[in-house]
Amino acid sequence: MPKFQYLTDEELQKIIKITKEFKKKHPYRGSKNAKYQKWKCYISMLSFALNIKTPDLIISPAVSVLGVFGLYNPKRNLIAIDKFSIITLLHEYYHAITQARKGTQNEHDPYIFSQHVFRAVFGEPHGYVAPPIE
Repeated sequence: MPKFQYLTDEELQKIIKITKEFKKKHPYRGSKNAKYQKWKCYISMLSFALNIKTPDLIISPAVSVLGVFGLYNPKRNLIAIDKFSIITLLHEYYHAITQARKGTQNEHDPYIFSQHVFRAVFGEPHGYVAPPIE
């Protein structure tokens, strides 16, 4: 199991458990609003388990106009992603964890984190997953 500077092993196991529960709720099914509510609940549960403030969440194709799949704005504690993508959400959520714990931001750790959690719950991703840009 990889080690993450801003998470304990116990917290990582909680994240995986919560993500497994999220998977049971079929996060890609339902209307746009129904899916959004599931995803908001998911990050709320993660944040409660980690004792950090829940980031606001925006899911909009307009994010991709910036040339990215997602972003985390630490001043607003806001995650914005271009579509319903668990890998992208987890990547940006790790930035939120790092910020909440006053850590140093990079792209490598969120990349490894999002891949690890996704694979532990959903298996291998379908499609291309971009490596971190350093």
